[in-house]
Amino acid sequence: MIISKSNTIPIKYYCDGAEISEAEYNEIRQIIKNRPTAPDGCTYRLTDELKWELYEIPPEDPAEDTATEEDYLHALERLGVTND
Repeated sequence: MIISKSNTIPIKYYCDGAEISEAEYNEIRQIIKNRPTAPDGCTYRLTDELKWELYEIPPEDPAEDTATEEDYLHALERLGVTND
């Protein structure tokens, strides 16, 4: 499951074309569910080894963000995310 500011995107049962078992899927979900709380200015990312890695969020440059809400919604649509 990928959690963004306002959307939750479910992870798939397939990763790089290899099927994962229901037990593996549930293990990953549990790890994601128990993500530590990051200090201000930081967040955690999940590594390939299923370990949480703390990293600093780079400062945003408003001049670089030219994406519109429509662009964002179109990207989610391409990923197959719906508002059901």
